[in-house]
Amino acid sequence: MSPTGRRVHEYLIQDLSPPVKIALLETPTGFEVNPHYWYDKLSEMLTVGLQNFKPIITRVPALRRDGPNNTNDPETLKPLLESDYVHTGAGSPTYAAKHLSNSLALKYLSDFVKNYGRISFASATAIAFGKYLLPVYEIYKAGEDLHWKEGLDFFQQWDLNLSIIPHWDNTEGGKEIDTSRCYMGKARFEKLLKLLPGPTTILGIDEQTACIFDLSKKEVSVMGNGTTTILKGSSKKIIQRNSKFSFSP
Repeated sequence: MSPTGRRVHEYLIQDLSPPVKIALLETPTGFEVNPHYWYDKLSEMLTVGLQNFKPIITRVPALRRDGPNNTNDPETLKPLLESDYVHTGAGSPTYAAKHLSNSLALKYLSDFVKNYGRISFASATAIAFGKYLLPVYEIYKAGEDLHWKEGLDFFQQWDLNLSIIPHWDNTEGGKEIDTSRCYMGKARFEKLLKLLPGPTTILGIDEQTACIFDLSKKEVSVMGNGTTTILKGSSKKIIQRNSKFSFSP
């Protein structure tokens, strides 16, 4: 876990009294050979990084929408309702959306937020929870044609039509390969914008950067090392770190 990641987690639970109960939803990594690896590792890092909050961390192993411990099993999902803070992140956006769509897990997450719970999405899950989902693995790794899929549209319950693109300023490809725009590169992402199935606001979030939504105040704070880019139709706005912006339907 990066220093920025630790600060974001700490910010979200800063006013909670220890011990803080944290649930880690593992669905996005359910397709992997060892689906528990990332969340085991994250649990260890949170235990150390948030030690002042004496965290009690529970992994929620709801890996699929069918089979044992599925995303519709109330007993498996119980920690989502009993925790102070829920996090889900790494994995595949497409897989996460497939196995969370219309599930009890998704309902529990919605109820959790409506009851003033704190929740964070990272990387793959941030993509999956938007209106439209960028199938990163399918395009970047498997070579499928440029396209979008339907996301979970989690923010529509607050009248927000958002599609989220993390890793906006990614530079893993170095000078040779443009991996910005979540590994799509700028040129391909411009083509993707023209292929959107319908209107939506794109929220492009830089590496080591977070957008903190305060639903009661209807505002978003940009936290971390980079900026957030808002694309709505032909308009573009860049929000600097440590700044806030209002959101509206």
